[in-house]
Amino acid sequence: IARLFPAGKSGAVIVMNYQTGEVLVTQSYPLFDPMRVTREVEMNPIKPFWNRATRWLSAPGSTYKVLTLASLLTNDANAQNETYFCGGSLDLTDTSIVDAGGAAHGHIGLKQAFAVSCNIAFAQIALNLGDEAMRKTAEAFKLNDYFLFKDIVVENSVYPSINRSEKEIAWTGVGQSALAVTPLHMCMVAAAIANDGVMMEPGLLLKAASPVGETVAWYTPKVYASPVNKHTADLIADMMAEAVQRGTARGAAVRGARVCGKTGSAQVDGQADTNAWFIGFLDNPATPFAVCVVVENAGGGGAVAAPLAGKIFSKLSGRH
Repeated sequence: IARLFPAGKSGAVIVMNYQTGEVLVTQSYPLFDPMRVTREVEMNPIKPFWNRATRWLSAPGSTYKVLTLASLLTNDANAQNETYFCGGSLDLTDTSIVDAGGAAHGHIGLKQAFAVSCNIAFAQIALNLGDEAMRKTAEAFKLNDYFLFKDIVVENSVYPSINRSEKEIAWTGVGQSALAVTPLHMCMVAAAIANDGVMMEPGLLLKAASPVGETVAWYTPKVYASPVNKHTADLIADMMAEAVQRGTARGAAVRGARVCGKTGSAQVDGQADTNAWFIGFLDNPATPFAVCVVVENAGGGGAVAAPLAGKIFSKLSGRH
């Protein structure tokens, strides 16, 4: 994976077994050799010592639309039949929400809105749901929880609790506002959708043995949460598959494999470019892997993060 990551960029890659919660890859970039820490490494302005996989908090951009979609499907029995109008801009007090490239999708159904990552539709969804329903779903996915896992330290993710104006609720629906989520947590979100709505506790330790070879600890899969039911998870997975087949996440597609995914391009103050995000999974019990890719200050998730995820999925599925 290190050879695939864009040179000179910071970010993270997580690979998790969504059936068991085992974390197979947790890489933070830029990499460094702990046996050869040079002055150049120490002074690197993009901070190689900072574990971005588990400690870096950021708005996750449109990958968060998975949670907005989950909230809609949970609270609106007619959600799959809803349509939205995207005229190119949603004007609210103190802000205008637009789509990438100034796109105007016109009348658009939910599945297509998710596939093309329509900001205007998902801002409308968040406003229609309201902050209380959005927060309840976020907390079901364990935002605002106190993470205390057995063998891995993860920063707590945040769904904002103050300044919940119409503007902020709309931006939350598209994955911005004051949302703060780690890459590992977003991988757990994708894993929960893959695992029929069941979020497993992440774990690093497979087993530990005594000096004489007897096993003294063994990793035991543990359910952490059940944020949505199987029916809702299946609906979200179908829409994530559509995003890979015909939407913004096409770069993650692997011939012969059913890949489900969602891209994100998160805007961060002070950066020249957006942070590129992707979350997704291989929908196959024989290769039960969820992936999160983040490349900071690199551009769009569809252009940067999804193709990298596609290469990882290709290797994981044995189709490279």
